[in-house]
Amino acid sequence: MDQVLEKKYKSIEEFQKALLDSQVKGKIAKIVLFGSVLRGDAREDSDIDLMIIATDSTEEVERVCSEISYQVMLDTGELIMPIVHPVEEVFLPRSYFFYYNHRIGREIYKMEHDEIKLREIGSYLELAKEYLEGGKRCSDNMDYRIAVDAAYNAAELSAKGLLLLKIDNLPSSHGGILAKFGELYVKTGEIQRELGRRTNEALELRHKARYRGDVTIAENDALKVIDLAQQLINLLSELQREHLT
Repeated sequence: MDQVLEKKYKSIEEFQKALLDSQVKGKIAKIVLFGSVLRGDAREDSDIDLMIIATDSTEEVERVCSEISYQVMLDTGELIMPIVHPVEEVFLPRSYFFYYNHRIGREIYKMEHDEIKLREIGSYLELAKEYLEGGKRCSDNMDYRIAVDAAYNAAELSAKGLLLLKIDNLPSSHGGILAKFGELYVKTGEIQRELGRRTNEALELRHKARYRGDVTIAENDALKVIDLAQQLINLLSELQREHLT
């Protein structure tokens, strides 16, 4: 290894040690090296590209990464460019940039895979609860169209969490999520067919609520989707507890 790369790798080691000794160490799912240093063609003035995948609190992780990166620059003269992504992108990439660099990059640190998944499932569960509460408030205020949209989001987030209990890569579309959910939970008999059918109906209702101003969304519509979301949240909570024990 030439002296340029050797110096950059030492800077990476300093950054990694400081990050994993910091207050956000338990929120770091992965550190992935990509770019010119990984390719081996970095020049003396090349930045060091790192992808930081965080389980939660991405803003806090970004702040800590920025502070450590600045200190490393003062210590070594090397500029590390940490790009923070939420862990959900591991299972459902939002951009080709993430997909490509996560796939070809070199993992220099990685949390245990099962722990990453369980944390992501927990995040889906908490977000589903938040959307459900929002849907209930909208329904109480007679904003039934918004209530249906929020409650469906809660139901789909719960379905994503349930899928992650069984698979590693989530489908990228609403229909794909529901199809895979039906395959893994309805066809296997783990949940009643009726619950799967209601989930499909909720997607159709959500589409009407969001895009069809000519369709009236009634209180009963909102209550049906809210009840569905609550059932899926309860199911995810139960299965999550089983996996944690």
